[in-house]
Amino acid sequence: MQRVETTTAIATPPTMDVAGTPGYFTKGDPGAAVPATMPGQDWFNAVQEEMIAAIQAGGVTLDRTVQTQLRQSMRRLAGANVTAISASSATLTLDQIGLVLVNAAGGSITLTLPAANALTSARYRIVRTDSAATTVTVQCGGSDAVDGATSLGLELRGDVVDLVTDGSSGWWTVGGIGNKHLVTLTHRLAVANTTERSSGTANALNSVVWSGSSSLFVAVGASGTIVTSPDGITWTVLTSGTTNALNRVIWSGSLFVAVGASGTIVTSLYGPTWTVRSSGTTNALNSVVWSGSLFVAVGATGTIVTSADGITWAVRSSGTTNALNSVIWSGSLFVAVGATGTIVTSADGITWAVRSSSTTNALNSVVWSGSLFVAVGASGRIVTSTDGITWTAILSGTTNALNRVIWSGSLFVAVGATGTIVTSLYGTTWTVRNSGWPTGGLVSVVWSGTLFVAVSNDGFVLTSDNYGIDWTVGATQIVNTCVFYYGGLYLIMCANGAVLRSLQIP
Repeated sequence: MQRVETTTAIATPPTMDVAGTPGYFTKGDPGAAVPATMPGQDWFNAVQEEMIAAIQAGGVTLDRTVQTQLRQSMRRLAGANVTAISASSATLTLDQIGLVLVNAAGGSITLTLPAANALTSARYRIVRTDSAATTVTVQCGGSDAVDGATSLGLELRGDVVDLVTDGSSGWWTVGGIGNKHLVTLTHRLAVANTTERSSGTANALNSVVWSGSSSLFVAVGASGTIVTSPDGITWTVLTSGTTNALNRVIWSGSLFVAVGASGTIVTSLYGPTWTVRSSGTTNALNSVVWSGSLFVAVGATGTIVTSADGITWAVRSSGTTNALNSVIWSGSLFVAVGATGTIVTSADGITWAVRSSSTTNALNSVVWSGSLFVAVGASGRIVTSTDGITWTAILSGTTNALNRVIWSGSLFVAVGATGTIVTSLYGTTWTVRNSGWPTGGLVSVVWSGTLFVAVSNDGFVLTSDNYGIDWTVGATQIVNTCVFYYGGLYLIMCANGAVLRSLQIP
C-alpha cells in the first residue's frame, strides 16, 4: 500500500472542512431531490491514514506493489504467526512474531532475536518440541540483552519462554515454564511466616548439619560458637574448647567434625561434649568431607589434613600453596578447588595431584552429580570434568562471582554475586535466571526435593519450585550466611546468631 499518487495529490494534508453532523452514507433519492453522500477529502484522507498507521505500527514499510501489508502488520501485532525451526541456526524476523516451535533433534540450535528496537512490544513464544540431548540457545544480536544477559537456553522438551521487547535494547522474559515440570505454586517456603529463633549467641553462624541418628542440629560459627537443637526451635550453647572461628561442620554417621581458623578441629560423638584435636597446622581450614573411611579437611596455603577416626590428624602435601576453598568425595576421588583456579585430586586422600583447570579465576565451590564434576568461582567461571583430571571451561552467561553450586539430582544450580542464578541440566549449557533480587549476594542454596531455596547476604530468601526458572523473593531483614534443609524443615543461619526456622508448605 501507498498513499494516493495521482497527479492531483498534494504533499501535505489539506485544511479540513468545517465539521458536520456525524452520520451514515446514503445513495440518495433523485425523486425526492436527495443527493447521494459524497465522502470528500477529509474522509478519504482519514481512512488512508488509519490504514497506514496500522501498517507502520507493525514495522512494515509501505510498498505500493504489495496489497497484503495491513494483514502482515496485524499478524505481527497480534503474534499470530506460527514458525517451525529445525536448522542449526536462524535469525528470527518480525514476520515470525508469535509461536516458534524449535526441534533440535538433528543437532543443537541457536536462535538470534531481531533488534529490540525494531518493534516495541514484539512478543515471541518459543517452545522446544524435541527430547534430544542437544541445546537450544536463544541469543541477542549486537548490544541487546535478554533479562540482562546475552542468552538463555531451552533444555527440555516442552520448555517454553515468552519474550517481549522494550523497544530499545532489551528483551525480557514475561513467562515460561517446562510443561514436564509444571507444578502448582504450593510448595513455597513460608518466608512470611518464618520464625526467628534465639540461638543463645550473637555470633555469626557459618554452617549447620543434621545428625540423623542423633536427631540433632549442630551449628557452628564465629569465636568457636557451637549451638545445638533437636527441633530447630530450642537451641543450646555449648563449650567448644576454642575461640577460633569455625567455618564448617559435618556428620559422618558417628562423629561430628568442625573445622576453622588457625587449623582448629573440634569433634563430638553426640553433640553435647566437644574435644579440640591437633590438626598439625595453624592454617585456616575452610572445608571438610567424609568419604566413609577418611576425613579430609582443606584450607589456606594449600593445606590438607586427613584422619581415619577424626582424632588423629596428619598433614598431607597438596602440591600447591594456593588456598583451597571446597572439597568433595565422589565415591572414588577427592577433589578440592581454590584460589587462582587451583584443583587438586586424590584417590586415597594421601597422595595429591595438581590438575589444570583452564582458568586462573578463584574456584569457590565444587559438586559431583554422579557423572560430572562442576566447579564455580570468580567472574562467573565454570569448569567441568568427567574424571576430575581433565577440566573444560564452560560459558556461564555471567561475569558475576559464583559462590555455591549444588546438584538436585536432575539440575545444577549455582548462585552468586548481585543475585546471580545460573542453571544447567547437563553442566554443558548454562542459563542465567532472573532471580528478582539483583543487588544482594547469594551465598547458599539448597534443594528439598520440591523447592530450591537460596539466601542472600543482605537479608533475603529466594525460592523456586519450577525447575529453577522463576524465583520468588521474600525478606528476612537479617544478614544470612547459609541455608539447610532436612525433613520438611528449613534453617537459615544468620550473621547475628539468629536462626530462622520455616516449615515447607505441603
